[in-house]
Amino acid sequence: MGWRRIRGRDDSPPQGEGSGQGEDQWLAGSVVFGSVAMVSGVQGDITISDQARPLYFVDAHVPIADQQPSVSQARQQPSRLLHPRYELVSFVGRTEELNRLAAWRDSIEATSVLLVHGPGGQGKSRLAMQFARASQQTEWEVLQAHHVDDPAVAIRPNAASLQQGGRAATGRSVLLVVDYAERWPVSHLLELVASGARQGRRTRVLLLARPTGRWWQYLAHCIDRHEISSEEFGLRPLGEQINRRELFSAARDHFSKALDAPAARHLSPPSSLEKADFHSVLAVHMAALAAVDAHHLGNQPPENPARISAYLLNREIVYWQALHTGTNYSVFTRPEVMGRAVFTATLTRPLAHVEGIRVLQRVNIADTAEGASQILDDHAYCYPAADPNTILEPLYPDQLGEDFLALSIPGHPHISAFTPDPWAGGAIAHLLAPAEENPSPTWARPVMAVLIETACRWRHVAKGQLYPLLLAHPELVREVGSAALIRLVDLPDVPPDVLERIHAHLPRDHIDLAAGAAAVKARLESPGGEPVSESYDSIDSEPEAGPTSLPASAITLIATAFWRVRLKSSVAAWRALSPEWRTERQLRGVERKGYHVLHNRVVPHAGQGERSRVDHLVIGPSGVYIIDSVKWDVRLPVRIISHHRMYHGPVNQKDRLDEARRQADQLSMLFKIHIGSEVSVAPSIAIYGPAISWKFLTVRGVDVYAGGRVRRYVQRQPKALSSIDIKRLYRAAQRILPPKESRAPD
Repeated sequence: MGWRRIRGRDDSPPQGEGSGQGEDQWLAGSVVFGSVAMVSGVQGDITISDQARPLYFVDAHVPIADQQPSVSQARQQPSRLLHPRYELVSFVGRTEELNRLAAWRDSIEATSVLLVHGPGGQGKSRLAMQFARASQQTEWEVLQAHHVDDPAVAIRPNAASLQQGGRAATGRSVLLVVDYAERWPVSHLLELVASGARQGRRTRVLLLARPTGRWWQYLAHCIDRHEISSEEFGLRPLGEQINRRELFSAARDHFSKALDAPAARHLSPPSSLEKADFHSVLAVHMAALAAVDAHHLGNQPPENPARISAYLLNREIVYWQALHTGTNYSVFTRPEVMGRAVFTATLTRPLAHVEGIRVLQRVNIADTAEGASQILDDHAYCYPAADPNTILEPLYPDQLGEDFLALSIPGHPHISAFTPDPWAGGAIAHLLAPAEENPSPTWARPVMAVLIETACRWRHVAKGQLYPLLLAHPELVREVGSAALIRLVDLPDVPPDVLERIHAHLPRDHIDLAAGAAAVKARLESPGGEPVSESYDSIDSEPEAGPTSLPASAITLIATAFWRVRLKSSVAAWRALSPEWRTERQLRGVERKGYHVLHNRVVPHAGQGERSRVDHLVIGPSGVYIIDSVKWDVRLPVRIISHHRMYHGPVNQKDRLDEARRQADQLSMLFKIHIGSEVSVAPSIAIYGPAISWKFLTVRGVDVYAGGRVRRYVQRQPKALSSIDIKRLYRAAQRILPPKESRAPD
């Protein structure tokens, strides 16, 4: 008997309330621990000391916009109008993405994980806010999780009192939102997912992250190994879906109102708006804000993204100067010192007050604790903390903060637009350098994550800061996590000596760095040291198998699962993330339940061309199935008309449906010839890409469903075949269906 500790109003183990309750439900205002006490076969009294470190904090997700800044505040700091928490510009577009999110949320799976990924500024936070609001209206409980390495969690007071005696509503479905998921240790994300599977109610975990690729492949495989559904989709730039000029005009009108600058409503979008630099919604909004503010002040608006960032950042400096020399309120901190505090806050993210003092002293901004406290107070006046228990609120939005870092560091080509600070050239090294009293500073992980993201867009930061830092202190890679490490490895100009130093300092068999370590090794072994495709072929060691049943602790569960999972497809031609590879990955979960699967086979005399190939043949207790895996353009809808016609956009899929049914009929006839009895074969199409609003639908005799439901599809029917029947059919299929010859991609 044991439980995972959830610290709420007291420290007692949580109890279910009725038959629908899980034994460790997420509670708003709770701190979740990852340790498990397993006790059995013990007589007499025992004492258990739990020194577990908390993993994450679960809080209520409140999708309500903050009160907008006043006109005076907006004119002093125009950039604050860009913060997503104000929702100043109306939410537009994303209908397709919201429909896809709703279909995922309303699917029949008990527990499911979805990753929404995209570069900074694509609108992930706004999309999640909109989806959370819609989910609450359909009676879902919406929560959000913060990792314990977020200092706002580490210093948060004991959980607040909860309604219903600290218990969740019985039977109410729950949506948990996790922002910055790539910054979580993999093992902690998997602990969270395992907790979701034990909720005793329908659970959805929505992950938001910038990168995907190998980091997500690894995480998804670990999740899938334990029969929890996982999906992902990339958030396409809104500037490619909506006319950018209309997007600019809408933002311009909102910013004109917020700045009380009605004359700016006539401003035309800049001629450069159609360039690739403005593909993200944030880039368009920043252009509109800079144009309105510059017009109000009688200045010429900047037109390229770097100069737009420089303009908005220079407006911040003007604000600091006004506070320092003005008559209404005087801050003691000089503007250049305030800029250094903002630089530091953007790297470290919010900290506890004592940590903030230590940070400012370490980077030589303050000599004494009293001086540091004064700077922290002044910084908090300029940038009030979202959590009153923290200081050093970062500059938002994230991309603008990263641009401030890059423009402050000497070496960029935009000196005429923004003057760099020589202090910034050595600040990051001072911030991360090991010290006797604190060899691994608590802020190392966020600093490295922000530094790597900045280096991805600003080459002088990579060459002048990131690479020299890792050569001097390669042990810092232990703090970054696999997602950030893979981002680093994928930089096109990372020197081989940096990779070699990193590789030598990576711990062996560390679950949180395993995917990143594989990427480092693959890059070092690739011809010419070029970035490699997203594969895990370099993970080739396998220790003895661990326990086969689901352990109580997800850490143990995932540590053994990772080494037992092979990310390489059994078909050489199937690349990672192809539709066939994704279906094969799902079908591994049913092979342990008595199902037999053949991949990439040919049905003789079933037709001509590529579609004579059967992607997957599944034979199991519920029957025999042919699965055709397809990936279609996410921008085009899938429509069914009278269960007889299927369209993807304007294209009629009649030929594909008829070919699938013809293959099934031919295989059924071949089974009858070889084993002498009738065998029903169900044809089906698993669709990846566009949102599918139904669960399972039969069109022209072919079952059609979303690719993420493959495993559910083959198990949904009652038992129809015995184990003897299954083996006989499987052996016959091996003889009947020859493998389709294919070669690995070059």
